[in-house]
Amino acid sequence: AVVSTQSTGLRHMEISGPIKDPATEEQIHKSTFIIYFQGEQLKLKVKKICEGLGATIYPCKEDWEERRQTESEVDKRLAEMTNILNETKNHRFRMLNTVVTSINSWIIQVRKVKAIY
Repeated sequence: AVVSTQSTGLRHMEISGPIKDPATEEQIHKSTFIIYFQGEQLKLKVKKICEGLGATIYPCKEDWEERRQTESEVDKRLAEMTNILNETKNHRFRMLNTVVTSINSWIIQVRKVKAIY
């Protein structure tokens, strides 16, 4: 479908594998795209099409320096979240190792208590 006779650019990429929808908890397939354009009329057309497709629209700063700053902030948050996930994984691993070393003695204690009652 032709949106405009003006110059636009489109970049599209499929996301490999399904993603869990936080609202419905269902696994859904998603793709990403970015549209480059100029002008308010074209902006309104693109916005209307995206809304019709149920796409999420993320704002993009006009100034190059602001875009670089936003990218830097996103990279920083991504690194923090990756660190948190790694720490959580390590903590879970340590806890499971503790359980593994104690489970045999717990089973023996439970059997003794059951034998008494």
